[in-house]
Amino acid sequence: MRTFYGVRRRSLIEKTQRLLFTDRQDEFIASARKVFELISEHADKEEQLLFPLAERTLTTATANEVALKLQQADGEFGISQRELLMDMLNYLENKYIPKAA
Repeated sequence: MRTFYGVRRRSLIEKTQRLLFTDRQDEFIASARKVFELISEHADKEEQLLFPLAERTLTTATANEVALKLQQADGEFGISQRELLMDMLNYLENKYIPKAA
């Protein structure tokens, strides 16, 4: 089930992606800042709520299994997405950071 928050978050991310490839730099920056705030809030909630709950409820064996699966997922993401992310970072750098003469 999609929540209003989830739909809003996805909509904001999609808007930011579209703005990335336009000349509307101020709008992109404002939208990217909102995405950053949402991600930061999400990470804070994980740190404050989810991780302590997991520590209280998971057995050591289950916690180790979850940690291993997260490491595997991170590794798979890194391998498949690193080049795309670097291309995007280079694009952003060229577009938003003036080059030294």
